[in-house]
Amino acid sequence: MAEKWTDREERVYQEMIDRLRYWGYQIPSGEKQLDPALLLMLKAFAFHTTSTEDKLKEAGSNIIDTFVSNFFVTGIRRPVPAFTMMSCRCLDKRARIDNDTEFVCTVGGAQTRDYSFYPLYSQEILDVYADVTLFTSGEYLRVLKALPDEAAKWEESLDSPSYRNMKRNPPPPLGGAIWIGLKVGLPLEEIPGIPIYTGPDYDNGKMLNWVDWQVISSTKTPHFKPGQYQDRLEIFQHLDIRELEVESSFQSRLYSSDFLVSGKLLWHFKHYLAPAKNFAYVPGEYLQAAEKMVVPPAIQNKFSHMDFSKLTTPRIWLKVELANDEKVGDLRKLVFFDTNTMILINRRKTHRNKYTMGQPVLEIDLFEYSGETQGNPAQKLFSIERVWDSHDQQYVSHLDLTAFSNPHKYMIVEEDQALKVKFDFSTTAKEPPDYVVVEFSLTEGSDGNGIGAETELRLVRAHPQLHSPRNLVASSGGSDAKTDDEVKRMTGFFLRNHGVALSEGEIEYLAKNFDNRITEAHAKRGVARTAGGLVPSVMVDVKLNPELKISAEERGYLMQRLEQYLDSYTPLNLHLTARLEAN
Repeated sequence: MAEKWTDREERVYQEMIDRLRYWGYQIPSGEKQLDPALLLMLKAFAFHTTSTEDKLKEAGSNIIDTFVSNFFVTGIRRPVPAFTMMSCRCLDKRARIDNDTEFVCTVGGAQTRDYSFYPLYSQEILDVYADVTLFTSGEYLRVLKALPDEAAKWEESLDSPSYRNMKRNPPPPLGGAIWIGLKVGLPLEEIPGIPIYTGPDYDNGKMLNWVDWQVISSTKTPHFKPGQYQDRLEIFQHLDIRELEVESSFQSRLYSSDFLVSGKLLWHFKHYLAPAKNFAYVPGEYLQAAEKMVVPPAIQNKFSHMDFSKLTTPRIWLKVELANDEKVGDLRKLVFFDTNTMILINRRKTHRNKYTMGQPVLEIDLFEYSGETQGNPAQKLFSIERVWDSHDQQYVSHLDLTAFSNPHKYMIVEEDQALKVKFDFSTTAKEPPDYVVVEFSLTEGSDGNGIGAETELRLVRAHPQLHSPRNLVASSGGSDAKTDDEVKRMTGFFLRNHGVALSEGEIEYLAKNFDNRITEAHAKRGVARTAGGLVPSVMVDVKLNPELKISAEERGYLMQRLEQYLDSYTPLNLHLTARLEAN
């Protein structure tokens, strides 16, 4: 026996000595007075006990690792793609934009780099173009948006001392009206409805969906609230039913928001639901009463001292009447109102194919070439898009319970630090196909965030009807693949607490993963004095990446959002405060 003891071995040895005394044995107080044979037996037993404990812990850890690797391999261990909003023009009456349409933007710096984006789903675009947006409130008029080729015309037409003075002054603080001009190149009866993107500010989007809208006409002005028709938006037709579950439920938090099954994202519409709600839907039946006008009569009469004669393009005009008690705020948040807008997600599509050579069992290594190992592409795998063979037979994941009886399955495994797709053709009782093709997507994860608004988007393959794609907002929402340890902590958190953070460590975990700009999070428990008396309190101190240039306003907004987020995961009687530490 080695003479050097570990603390754990000494603890086991002392416990055995104490237990022998408890049973009534006359055990001397010192080792030197103990029978040498008994001393040797006790020390050997202490050594083997601790060794067995280590082996049991290692076995338990291996079981958990195997479970995580096998069960979560197509789920929360994968990265989340960044998204952006793209608006375009349609050169025909209508066209269909496939979700295989690839857009590329180039980001400069020390080294230029290309990022690929694809539409989240296939979508129809119409020859309806929102190129002018105005704001009026009493005697106040402001051109919020005038896209080429209209910008110069509007600026020239309204170039007067009174208009320049209005532009320098803030608008009245409450109420007002937004006027949206639409250039329409197809008969109104052929328009099923128009989704209008109201901008990235969710509060504005929510407000604009439930205030009065109207189509300007000389005969009648039908009023409607677009939020009542929002279920007609195409994106909501793709929502998984799990999105309708209670937000705080375990199943919704762990599964619906994070899982991939058969290459289909059960969480992706959860992830992109906030921008989806920033669409106002104008039903086609309300457009039947519209008339084309160069300038709405109400504006022309109200601001008769201005010269509108240089404007010649007729449009359909929509009026959004803000509530009288609604704060207008920063007019820069009201400049969007774009048609033909779709969500693009950061992904790169590729494929692997392999000949079976008649083998009943086959595996395809997704990253078998050394040139692809740069940047660890296995950690960038986003989803398995499609798997098929030489007979055009489609294959499904073995985890897809909806295709339980389908014998054509594939399995994703991680072996030898490689990601492999395996097939077993012996279950089909047929000859193996000649070849199998795996189509999959990669994403840059958090690297796809921060691509600025109005960055040029290029089509990889020309589209005859799509023209002038515009990136409206900075890309955001991307996150990197999680490690096994992160998955185990997160899974244990949801299984143990049903989505409620009960310890300082769990609160710190949620805070650190809330935003990739947060590098550190420390939670301290205490007591806070509130209007209701003394309540349990947690102070969460966070640090941001010092290399990022973030304004004071954005820092304050980030802390506000973080508090709201953490509050939704903590018990009701807990007072929680987040503050920013100096770097």
